[in-house]
Amino acid sequence: MIRETVVETRLVPASPPEPKVETTTAPPATAAGWATLLTELTEQLHEGELGRQHWHHEKLYRALVEVVATLGEVYPGGLEHLQRNVSRRRRR
Repeated sequence: MIRETVVETRLVPASPPEPKVETTTAPPATAAGWATLLTELTEQLHEGELGRQHWHHEKLYRALVEVVATLGEVYPGGLEHLQRNVSRRRRR
């Protein structure tokens, strides 16, 4: 009597990790909401992974420069006047 045992091993590829999906929410509608959002960005740059991901910094910089330039266009008197107002308020 001949006994034969056949062992078959199959490699099943692991499922790829689920991609991170960022939920899209409506942008803030108030200055306070934007200030909060920008504070969160500041914290992520200081304490989170985003601060170490230098390849994203140029994109963020360009977007922030565009925001500041637009703020200067829409603020009565422009950025210089706005800066003077901010400086005066800090002294009080």
